[in-house]
Amino acid sequence: MRFKTIFFIAAMLTGMTFGSCTKKDNPVDTPVETGVILPLKTGNHWSYRTTTTDSTEETQTKVVDTETETIINSITADGTTWYGMESSVGTGSMGQKPVVYYQNRNDGAWYRSYLDSAEIFYKYPAQPNTSYTALGHTMNLISTAEKVTVPAGTYTCYHYRMVIVNGPVFTNDYYLAPNVGIVKKVVRADYSDQYGSFVQVRQTERELQYVVLR
Repeated sequence: MRFKTIFFIAAMLTGMTFGSCTKKDNPVDTPVETGVILPLKTGNHWSYRTTTTDSTEETQTKVVDTETETIINSITADGTTWYGMESSVGTGSMGQKPVVYYQNRNDGAWYRSYLDSAEIFYKYPAQPNTSYTALGHTMNLISTAEKVTVPAGTYTCYHYRMVIVNGPVFTNDYYLAPNVGIVKKVVRADYSDQYGSFVQVRQTERELQYVVLR
């Protein structure tokens, strides 16, 4: 149960239907340094196809599902506006759907839960091959111009990576397109026994199907 809880937290560290859909079919090869890395406006909505694969030395199972994220509200904290992003999966502390809060600043998208202090999560704009601390872990910006193809189209993305060691080793890869948001997220959990031998790998890949921006 502890491993499942940690896996859910890692998957959330992120960390939907009217309006026009945004799709990038002809991305450029250079990073887009305008706008915001995560569009925040009440009513913004992202739909994802999720594929979870569990692998051991003997077996492999795969589950395909759909997940959504929606900006459902805004709150005022410390005199500034924060936007609540609700996920369709998981359960919050009071049994409701989990909600985390984001805010765009000059240096990128900042994160907080309802009562926690604020921390930067997605630096933007930024230079590739830089590292910084996010939620107590090291976030590495791998690339600022990585082409990613998902059901919604092909996008030029910032690629962020966070590795969390807490029993199993979690490797979280986030791909965000400026002015679109999260295009793809891959969460990989490597489980080993007490001797360091391989036991299981669980990988969840979330790919953007469509986005509705207000």
